[in-house]
Amino acid sequence: MATRCEALDGLGAVCISEQALGEAVVRHLAAAGYRRFAYVSSKSDIAHTQARAQAIESAAEALGCTCLVRRGAMAEASAASITSELLGGGQGKNPSQRPDAIIYDNEILTIGGYTAIHDADLRIGHDIAVVSCEDSAVSRALSPAVTSVSRDPAVLGAHAAAVLLNMLNGAAPYVIHEPPVSLAERESTQGYFGTAA
Repeated sequence: MATRCEALDGLGAVCISEQALGEAVVRHLAAAGYRRFAYVSSKSDIAHTQARAQAIESAAEALGCTCLVRRGAMAEASAASITSELLGGGQGKNPSQRPDAIIYDNEILTIGGYTAIHDADLRIGHDIAVVSCEDSAVSRALSPAVTSVSRDPAVLGAHAAAVLLNMLNGAAPYVIHEPPVSLAERESTQGYFGTAA
């Protein structure tokens, strides 16, 4: 999948707008009263995570919010460690200084984040919000269920297959622009009892 909506070196592409994704996530959190965000992703040399981080940061700034970006390995343990640091390393960081919402790049990182948040005795959906930029059964199975960016992998796969088959058949490459993403709003961003300060 391409993160910029253009064909790459004469190849076809299925394009997803990371800018629209970032804006949708940030608007949802800001409307619910959250103001201090953190975005946790894997290595910065992955194109979509770079674009996604920039989109989330710019959307947050446009709405008068702040956003920290933290990167680590694509592993639960890495996300748990980063989240613990964001929350003050278990030292009871002042709530006005720690993020009041954490956005994870995918479900694997979200699981690690949930572990650290629970260990910090914070209530997800009340003391702190959580959003995953990828949706799956994992997002629905976690407690509380995770607000997630919703895309249909079957549709994406079908579009990618169509672009590939078109090229294999010798036809001119083309680009499919996916429609804007939607959010599956769940308990992890509901019931906020904090302040917007």
